[in-house]
Amino acid sequence: MQQTIDCEGTIRTLLVLNNALRPLAERETAMIDIEFIRKKHELLGREAFESSEEVARRLARLREMTEQIVGMDHKRTVENMPWRSSGEV
Repeated sequence: MQQTIDCEGTIRTLLVLNNALRPLAERETAMIDIEFIRKKHELLGREAFESSEEVARRLARLREMTEQIVGMDHKRTVENMPWRSSGEV
């Protein structure tokens, strides 16, 4: 569950820092997975939650999506740096 919370925090932080410029489809997919994992955490006991293949699959996808979003935001941030448009390095 901690990994889910970490991914959500990263996604939400980037959303705020980049004025919601994040690709909507990726963010929505990640948030759907976060909600799914949270609900499973509430419904299943700890042992069942930690051994659930569906939870593991969703968590792996969530981590991958988070990495994609971070990479996209980084690329977009670098492309929009003021020095890039002025030709300064």
